[in-house]
Amino acid sequence: MRLFEPPWKTSKREKLSEALASVRDLNDLKKLREAALYAYLPEVQSEALKRITDPHVLSEVILANSTAYEIRREAVRRISDPEVLAEIAMRRQAYPADGDAIALLSDPEQLRRIALSEQGGEQDKAVYKIRKQDILGEIAVNAKKGSARKTAIRCITDPDILLNILSSAEEVYTRSEAFDRLVQLRKSRKLPELSEAQHQKLIEYIIHENDRNVRIETDEFQTTDDLARIYREAARYDLRAKALSRLVLDESFPNGCLLEVWKTTENNRKVVHNTFSNPWQDAQQIIETRISDISKRDPQVLLEFIRDPDVTGNYAAECLKYLFEKKHDDSEKIGYLRDEAFAAFLRNIPEYAARDKKDSPEEYLLCLAHSIPHEFYDQYGLTVFMEEYDQTAE
Repeated sequence: MRLFEPPWKTSKREKLSEALASVRDLNDLKKLREAALYAYLPEVQSEALKRITDPHVLSEVILANSTAYEIRREAVRRISDPEVLAEIAMRRQAYPADGDAIALLSDPEQLRRIALSEQGGEQDKAVYKIRKQDILGEIAVNAKKGSARKTAIRCITDPDILLNILSSAEEVYTRSEAFDRLVQLRKSRKLPELSEAQHQKLIEYIIHENDRNVRIETDEFQTTDDLARIYREAARYDLRAKALSRLVLDESFPNGCLLEVWKTTENNRKVVHNTFSNPWQDAQQIIETRISDISKRDPQVLLEFIRDPDVTGNYAAECLKYLFEKKHDDSEKIGYLRDEAFAAFLRNIPEYAARDKKDSPEEYLLCLAHSIPHEFYDQYGLTVFMEEYDQTAE
């Protein structure tokens, strides 16, 4: 210690008692402030704090870079002025006293200011203390910190506010979190069924959302009207494809529409390049699964696929194979359809072969013939063809 320095400024622990006694003798606020700020021993700082009641001096101690964490927390507990507490809460250098200051606050408006502030680091703690849904909605859209927006959404239980966030939030992940929260509340039954107006607002949002980073699933929508509208109008192709997949699985979806939607998925599949998944390809596979399901299979639909020049040769061949399966009732009508289908297929063989990158029409027809039951070979003139071109035959 330098000569004439006050006893409380010692750094020697053996002189702690003398230092504490010197602080207890202080009555001047300026000197108590100096002891709280500049004493080397934390016990001495703490003793000085006990004698200070001015919230601005306590705030100055909290914000000093040299003040230890324990002293900051002790100082904030001596402050009762909510405005000073709010200011401390919005200063990052007050850590960890900023969190302690928030714990002492209860006024929603002050908590709102802290949550919306860009300064400080404990906005989440302020959000958790807010119960007013309209304030939470404002924070979810306008808070500077992403963690505060996310926390606010997780505290919202009002569907109207969540729907407003979906339509007004500019930040992509905020909209995504709001949609997740809405789904979570509905699944946990903490939310009553949406009114018709709320439901329509949700559908409108889904149709107009165009950022694929927003997590939206179609599983929550059960009615064919909703799914059909999403399929027809959604800005995002992945939502349209997923809605179509759900539609096709519905028993009421007409067989007569299968060719049209299959061609839609085929065209869109070719223009969407995604390394991990192509929702149009997934939808196309679901359509094909329904067509191949014997319990739902319609021979007339198979014939339409074989006739249509826009259907790729590969899948046209699959449809022809299904038409020849013994599972079909071998009625006169089925026989007629087989004749017509096979004739249509033969007419398109050159185009199919070129499209499926086969070396020759003969090679393409050979692949097809292997899938047709042998009893039809004579009827469709395949016996001689197979004898000439089938190199695998013994």
